[in-house]
Amino acid sequence: MLRLKLRVVFVVIALVTMLPACTPATSLSISMEEFGITSLPLPEGWEKRRDSANERREQELGACESRGQDWASTKPGRGGFGFDVYRFESVTLAKKGYETALRLLRKPGFTLTPPPEYQYTSDFADQYTIFCGSLETTPGTCTAVARYANYVVTVGLAPGDGVTWEQIPALFGAVDHHIRMVMENASHK
Repeated sequence: MLRLKLRVVFVVIALVTMLPACTPATSLSISMEEFGITSLPLPEGWEKRRDSANERREQELGACESRGQDWASTKPGRGGFGFDVYRFESVTLAKKGYETALRLLRKPGFTLTPPPEYQYTSDFADQYTIFCGSLETTPGTCTAVARYANYVVTVGLAPGDGVTWEQIPALFGAVDHHIRMVMENASHK
């Protein structure tokens, strides 16, 4: 009898470990590859530095998977731009991930009301926040955190080498528009 119980326990454990970590039962599920951006309004001399998952932040936020891209000026210390998309199992978990992202990314001294010329407002995201400030390593940076259904997107910009603060709305808008197109295309399939 004990052997039978142990076999049942091992079979259950084996089946549970074979289940996918994140099942999109009631949520939108889009291949993370579709979130890759091929062009942005960045000046010449900027190049893509990363096109991969952000597994550390994925774990911090409780996301199932992620995809991110970073661009930087080819001149050292002259600006950078990046975004990450995180997929959650449900909208409820994405809302928690959104709040966690705000807490992790908003550094002391960052303001939630950047100057009007730096503002961008998404009319598609379910939740959207932008904050700007300065760090010792980066004289000025702006970060946006947005939630679209069960996805959370983070976008960061440190202006430099041809990218100015005034371009924040255009760059954040390009990412927002791209996410919108990917999600609308997925909902029509």
